[in-house]
Parts: sequence; C-alpha cells; structure tokens
Amino acid sequence: MARDDVYDLMLYLKWNKNPEQRIIVVTEKLEHLSPLDPFLSDLRIRATTDEDLMNEKEIDQMFF
Repeated sequence: MARDDVYDLMLYLKWNKNPEQRIIVVTEKLEHLSPLDPFLSDLRIRATTDEDLMNEKEIDQMFF
C-alpha cells in the first residue's frame, strides 16, 4: 500500500529491478505515486485507489 510516504517502495523499485515482476499498488490517491515515475517505466505495475476497492468496481476497470 502506498500512502503519503512512498520512500520504502521507491527504494525497493530502485534496487530490485525485475522487469518480469508484476506489482499491484493500492493508494489513497494516485498522486502519491508521482515520486515513483522514474522507476516505473520498465515495470509491470498496476495501481488502484482505496475508494475504487471500497466501491467494488469491476476488476478490469479498477487499474490505471
């Protein structure tokens, strides 16, 4: 889960580069993920928000 401080996740993405790995991130707001942009280009990552999970949207519409 990603909240206001994504430092630990950023370090993980920086030092554990595995392009085959798939990552799902749940965050309060997608804007919280903006510090991770430099590390996301080569990864398979899906992000969704708490609100989307609570509203029980269909899973294929949940990720951005």
